[in-house]
Amino acid sequence: MLIKKMNRRSFLKLAAIAGVGVGTPLWEFLEWRVSSAAAQSKAMTAAYSNNSLSHSWCAQGKDAVDYFGSLMNIKIDWQDQSGDPNAQLAIFNQFAANAANYDFVGVQPVSIGTLVEPITTLIKAGKPVVAIDTLIAPLKQQQDMGVLTFMSCDNIILAEGVCNALAEKIGRKGSVAHIGGDPGHSGAQGRQKGFHNVFDPLAASGAVKIVEDQPANWLADKSAALTQTFLTKYPDLVAIFYDNDDMAVPGLKAVQDAGREKTVFVGGLDAMPPAIQLVAAGQLTATARNSANRVHSWSVIAGAWAATVGLDNARGKIPQWLYVDGPIITVPDPVDPKLVDTPWLMKSLGIGTAEGSLWLEENHLM
Repeated sequence: MLIKKMNRRSFLKLAAIAGVGVGTPLWEFLEWRVSSAAAQSKAMTAAYSNNSLSHSWCAQGKDAVDYFGSLMNIKIDWQDQSGDPNAQLAIFNQFAANAANYDFVGVQPVSIGTLVEPITTLIKAGKPVVAIDTLIAPLKQQQDMGVLTFMSCDNIILAEGVCNALAEKIGRKGSVAHIGGDPGHSGAQGRQKGFHNVFDPLAASGAVKIVEDQPANWLADKSAALTQTFLTKYPDLVAIFYDNDDMAVPGLKAVQDAGREKTVFVGGLDAMPPAIQLVAAGQLTATARNSANRVHSWSVIAGAWAATVGLDNARGKIPQWLYVDGPIITVPDPVDPKLVDTPWLMKSLGIGTAEGSLWLEENHLM
């Protein structure tokens, strides 16, 4: 990622507001934090934890946090656990007990509602807390707690996009199934809602039958086992939507191993590199980008800015929800020979989004 050098005009402007003022735009703050010797000489420390680094989306997010932390001279105290809400609660109890050691906090809860007490303690100690991808508590309660901001995609919209691609693939008829994430995860609840928004009306019309809707808790092995069970139990099954790509990819393999890949179509979510490659190869019907890079890297910038100007000054200057959009990734339509000279009239310019999406992910841009 390219960060331009700070010019004299920017330096003087920042100096005029005593280094970093309350109204400083975040990207100008980032420029100052990266380029100023004074800023670089004052290291920060941030406490971080997300769902589990065993998930590829979470691991990619940690890479983004580490990268931006290295740019901004921020030490990241990252504490991982295996997707266990009780283990994550123990981590945050320690963070809260040692609040004086941290400038700000970034968190993706394993499950909504489990971290309220220690996060409240951190906020009362003046530590900016940025929620990533998953609500710490129901939104109104989270706002009342004083959480600085919440960064996420719209899980319902992304799930609807993938499910619409699946519905189109199956001609909007047949038996379909959903394999979900952790039922206590707000994002998983949104993705389940998106699935039902697309397929419930088709089921009501009699064209579609929803035969299964079960959680696999983001676990690849459990997803593969459920897929195998569904394939055996429902010979007329034509589509399965998975709440993330870590479950969709092994699910697709189970479909292929059963010799059903020409009749059972699979969609995932998160647009992780293996899934994008499978879409480009015509094996996975669709995925959608929930940007681990952006929600995690933005949390570093926002958290460091709030720690610099002070939580009381920062509160209210950043919206309570920062929407992180992302594309639906499908195989490009066949190139229409009549439109070769006007590719802008074809979806995805006739070349598809896979290559560009992979490049953006590798550079922490999407």
